[in-house]
Amino acid sequence: MLPRLLALLLVAIALVACGDAGQPQVLDTWTADGHDVHLPAHLDARVPPGSSLTLSTRATLSPALRGGPLTLSVTWLPALASLRVDGRDVPALDAPLSDRFRTAGAHRWRIPDDLATHPTLDLELRVENTWTQATWLDNPPRLSRTPAGDRAFLATYAFDTGVVLLGVPTIAILCILYIALYLRDRSRPQNAWFALEGVGAIWYPAMMGGLAQPILGHYDVAVAGPSLAFSAVATVHFTNAYLRLPRPSRAWWVGLALVVVAAVVRGGPFDATRWVAPPTCVMLFANAGYHLVVLRRFLRAGSRPTNLLIITLSWPLAVLAGGTDFVAWLGLGDPFGGLRAGSLGISAVAVLQSIALSREHVKSLREIEVLNEELRRQVAARSRQLADALARLGAAPRRAVELAPGDEVDGRYRVVRELGQGGAGRVYEVERTSDGQRFALKVVTAANDPMMLARAAREAQLASEVRHANVVSIVDVDVSTEGYLFLVMELVDGRSLREERPRFGRPEWALPILAQIAQGLAAIHARGIVHRDLKPANVLLAGPEGDTAAVVKIADFGIANVAPEEVAPMPARSLGEDAPTAVDRKLPPTSDPTITATGDLLGTPHYMAPEIVPLGVKAAQPPADVFAYGVIAFEMLAGRRPYENMPTFLGLALAPAPTSFATLVPSLPAATAALLDACLAREPGARPTATKLAEALLRAG
Repeated sequence: MLPRLLALLLVAIALVACGDAGQPQVLDTWTADGHDVHLPAHLDARVPPGSSLTLSTRATLSPALRGGPLTLSVTWLPALASLRVDGRDVPALDAPLSDRFRTAGAHRWRIPDDLATHPTLDLELRVENTWTQATWLDNPPRLSRTPAGDRAFLATYAFDTGVVLLGVPTIAILCILYIALYLRDRSRPQNAWFALEGVGAIWYPAMMGGLAQPILGHYDVAVAGPSLAFSAVATVHFTNAYLRLPRPSRAWWVGLALVVVAAVVRGGPFDATRWVAPPTCVMLFANAGYHLVVLRRFLRAGSRPTNLLIITLSWPLAVLAGGTDFVAWLGLGDPFGGLRAGSLGISAVAVLQSIALSREHVKSLREIEVLNEELRRQVAARSRQLADALARLGAAPRRAVELAPGDEVDGRYRVVRELGQGGAGRVYEVERTSDGQRFALKVVTAANDPMMLARAAREAQLASEVRHANVVSIVDVDVSTEGYLFLVMELVDGRSLREERPRFGRPEWALPILAQIAQGLAAIHARGIVHRDLKPANVLLAGPEGDTAAVVKIADFGIANVAPEEVAPMPARSLGEDAPTAVDRKLPPTSDPTITATGDLLGTPHYMAPEIVPLGVKAAQPPADVFAYGVIAFEMLAGRRPYENMPTFLGLALAPAPTSFATLVPSLPAATAALLDACLAREPGARPTATKLAEALLRAG
């Protein structure tokens, strides 16, 4: 790309060098139909559609203009036009074959040499009124003693032509490349949205360069508006997919629909500019504003990666560059003398966003290299470390494992700070020494408890099988040289849903969060895994406190398990008030040493499905997680639990049914409210799947 831009710059310099250093003679006074016309002026009200406008003037040539090459040029007049000088037709220097009802904008005619010696010239400029802007003469014609136009004309002409000739093929190549990448790896939706963004954006430079006329004819302007609006919508989805933000509001699609309706109903050549251009501009400015809001949100959170700046600033800068086009497109004149930078802005967006995607790809490759090296190291050391650790299981450590800032774990992770602690261990923010990336490291302190170690290993195993934006990912699990087990997880910069209890009862905040929880839960169930301890404390919200666009991360697979096929009933066991940690019954010494036995009661009573009590936690299947989800949904929407003073599974048997979700949130679609009600059904088979919940809540949001 850089060599092309340099080549274009050299061409522009060469063209400008051909111009004369003298000032051109501006012809701003003309006569049309017997009336004097002073340019710039919009004359569409005087000329019926489909007819022609003839402007005439007598130009008195100054001595500096006579006796040399003489050119009449107009920097921007997007109309079919012809020139007669002293009664003779003068051929245009530029006559693109693609022009059907208008030109790309610039015009120039070389005055015959025998006429260039006359002291005066009678000029007749004939303009065909084939569309709205054909008779918008915002740039008066100029006479210059040059063979191809004055310097200002040549510079503008080189710029406007160059950005089209470079932009269209560049965007087309990037679209083809990234749609191919998406088809190869559909786990990266941002690649697809980037390609769709380019498909919408490419029509504008094609329209400005006259390249769309052979395909669309008189409707190329009408098509350019919806295409740009679609590009704006695709850009918002691209940004959210890239930054792992929630799905954008449906208002974007409503705005696009309005632009499409305007184009269909009033998309003719004499209506499109007035009816399609304004809503299109609104969509583009809304897009720029949205990206600035996203940037501000991340900056307030202390996040300043280069790719974030590239993604969020590319479209605002493009809209700023497109101001030259917006002003003229909306009929506000042409203060920029025919310069049209909108195509450059669109091309720059494509290039900058492709750079961001490329940087992400390179980063992924580096992470893969680090991971491969890590795996090779683990293969060599795993047996020895696990053997040493298992040999020490019988001897409890004299004190709990405590790490301080600056401590290193096996020389691979450096402790930054402690994040928290619980009954099973402590969690630290750490920095990987190989590349400086930050993670959360969980130290399992109960080294003398085989069951606790097994659950920690199972947590790593199950969590690593789920790859989803709404599930905390596991990076590493190992045993340190000092004998303690540790897990390395994705670092979530935020807080737990339990800490957001003061905001419970606000549906406008709760519904997007619930939609993300359902999406993460659907991904977990799709892998055949049951979480078994879904509660607000295990749902993390990434982003600044109070952020309405927080990203949900489901965490803590410590008691998760693969969904069983058949379970034998076991006697019930009473449980007390809600506790922040799992309630656990130890396995008897003679039992099979599985991690969780049938009949164990682990979990949190207020979120426990009723079938768990008689069957034990081993019986938990996906509907048990859906039940817990229903309790969370009730809390978040109502501001209280469905059965405040007793475990939910007891409430189902002893208390009246809780308030329906349709009553809690009257604005919810009836079908969505019914699905949420069904989450709390006593029978597991009556509960919906997490996938259906996610789809319903996304539609409702």
